[in-house]
Amino acid sequence: MLTLENADNCSAIMKEPRHGFFKDLARMLQDNRYIYVAANVLQNLCKHSRVELRDSDVLELFSVLPEVLGRVMDADGKELEVLVGLSSQICSVSPESFTKAFKQGQNEEIFVEKLINALNANSKPNAQFPGIRRVIIEQLTYMMELNSRYATYFRNHGLMEALIRVEKTPSKTEKYRLFLGKAGLMEHKVHLSSLVARAKLLIAMHST
Repeated sequence: MLTLENADNCSAIMKEPRHGFFKDLARMLQDNRYIYVAANVLQNLCKHSRVELRDSDVLELFSVLPEVLGRVMDADGKELEVLVGLSSQICSVSPESFTKAFKQGQNEEIFVEKLINALNANSKPNAQFPGIRRVIIEQLTYMMELNSRYATYFRNHGLMEALIRVEKTPSKTEKYRLFLGKAGLMEHKVHLSSLVARAKLLIAMHST
């Protein structure tokens, strides 16, 4: 909770002398008991403390990326949401790491199909994982910004149609980061509709 949408807390953590948080959290990703917490904290540290990231932190991110991408393939619901959220932040922080991961054996086509299928399957967002469509769209958008060839690739895999379905099924649930009972907490600063519009624009601009 301390790292959720709180840049000051993330910055304070990263400024701790000789911190080993990234290494510890990376180790926790391999334990099913802690994977959600570890991925969530890593995601927020990447998002809010980018300028404080050290070379050693980026190396740790690169080292855990194959594990994260591999777990995405078998994940659903809450776990899928947090793992894709982490992978999208790694893609944003260290694009070269993301590119290398696919070159070193991760199956790009299966990864893309997994995300687009999950986008279609979650037309009715769940309060247990309200941001699943958001993080998937962010991930695919970062990939298109990284390399324009993905725009054509995604279009051929049905992303435009999936995005149109997201537009047609808006939900108040997706406005919030988390829920306490039925009460939504911590509203997102960027609306989901804006993310959809950005992704559609990239497909229209770059796909052939």
